[in-house]
Amino acid sequence: MHLRWLGCDFDRFAEEGEDITSLWVPTDKVKSGGWKPQVSSRTLDLLSYMRDFRGRIVAKGFESEVFYQNNPASKFGKLLPLFSWNLKTGEPERVTTDDRIFRKLLLAFQVFLSEHEFGNVRLVDLLPSNGRVGELRGRRASEIRTVMGRDGEYTPLAMVSDITPHSTRASVVRNYLNYLPPEVIGKFITGQTSQTVYYYATLHDDDYEAFKDAHRAAHQSNMAPIVEMRPEQTAIADTKSSALVRAFGEDKKKALTAMGCVALGEEGLDKGLDAVIEQPLLAFNKTHICAYNNICPPSIVGEGIEMRCAICPYAIRALDHLPAITACMRGIIERLGKLTQQLGNKEGKYAEGDLDAINTERDRLAEDLAGWAISEHELWREYKRRKDGMGMTASERWIGMEPEIIKRKFSREAFPSEQVEYLLARLAEDVSFPLFTSQEVQTQFDYLKMRILVLEGRALELLASRMPLDVDPAAELRSMVKSFMDARGLSHPEVVGVLSAPIEEILGSLESGQNLLRMLEEDDAECAE
Repeated sequence: MHLRWLGCDFDRFAEEGEDITSLWVPTDKVKSGGWKPQVSSRTLDLLSYMRDFRGRIVAKGFESEVFYQNNPASKFGKLLPLFSWNLKTGEPERVTTDDRIFRKLLLAFQVFLSEHEFGNVRLVDLLPSNGRVGELRGRRASEIRTVMGRDGEYTPLAMVSDITPHSTRASVVRNYLNYLPPEVIGKFITGQTSQTVYYYATLHDDDYEAFKDAHRAAHQSNMAPIVEMRPEQTAIADTKSSALVRAFGEDKKKALTAMGCVALGEEGLDKGLDAVIEQPLLAFNKTHICAYNNICPPSIVGEGIEMRCAICPYAIRALDHLPAITACMRGIIERLGKLTQQLGNKEGKYAEGDLDAINTERDRLAEDLAGWAISEHELWREYKRRKDGMGMTASERWIGMEPEIIKRKFSREAFPSEQVEYLLARLAEDVSFPLFTSQEVQTQFDYLKMRILVLEGRALELLASRMPLDVDPAAELRSMVKSFMDARGLSHPEVVGVLSAPIEEILGSLESGQNLLRMLEEDDAECAE
């Protein structure tokens, strides 16, 4: 529906020269205005081609703006449709359902997959139509309609598919839920609220309740570092005693295979993996092994990616790097969100040079995120393979080379999306990987601290900054959360519920809040005297 009603100004917010940019969609079933999903620049190229084609059509109706769905009371007003079809009115084609068009799209994609050797993927079938739309399957021979043609009788066929636009959207949403919070999916991909994102996943996934249960269990286990005040028992890849460092100290070549190492690079070229074997000094970092001991070689400096480990072909990722990589990716997503917010509120706020700097930083972070995401995807596939019993050979196990992560419980479940639960999960993750706690999320830690102080009757401490400079804010907050849970005997779901309550409700119902308001009033009275 909204694709058919795209306007000719679809690129009004597009950024020239960007690989990923904004598409302007002027209509929506829920929103009162347009929205801007992030799409490939190739999408805009194709739409520009359509706009040029439209401009060659001489028709009076194509020159005029029309009301959305020909409704003068539409909240979207008038627009110039990109896909005008009616020569007199300029409206897009009116169809009672988009299924017919969607099946044609599926057929074209099926041909594409076949021509590019993706195998014999069947997305649509040709079945006797019997001349009745919507009743295309299960016809008995006596019911199949035949038509007399020039060369004799034949049976009209119609395209039919079990795939629908709705199920397609649901599968896309569910896939993204493995990596991104619903807010990110809704804001940058589907244009929906987080509730609607969950709605699409629920409708078509019978196992979604089990999916959510697994998420809850994973998030609850994430609280262990807070509850037990110790680093999470996850794989560590940068200490001398780690399985990864010991394996490379014994035999680099065997370690590359046994520890599940991958590297970015052109297909068929393993220069990063080769360099690890050839170079005498390696640097073991949280997220990767540097083949050049954290000193970029001239070739990398020449390419302009100095210290860009996320996209460096000489940064080797092993299975034991997975937890750190996921933490690193979350920190990047938080920073990207902040920069995108700055760009969205740029009216008269930033000089042009500042905007260029923000755009440059956002592009850099997006490239880094893509680099880490590719590595994470490949490592996760290898992790699943090992867990499914398709891992190392007997000889590799015999020499004692096995990733530490294989012995641990590691989950790729989606990170929680609700604010308090997300912050608690990030707070726990900070125990093992403080380097990847972004400034944006550190600032939000104050949000939790404020709530706990009010709930504990220590609200006046909000009016004074007493924290010593040498105290880690995240460590202090972890201690506060643990004490808060211990004193009240709260479980993980319970503490999330308590800390998620509206602040007005907390201040209105708790004695500490009432005392705070009373003391503030007394202070005001003293000042007035």
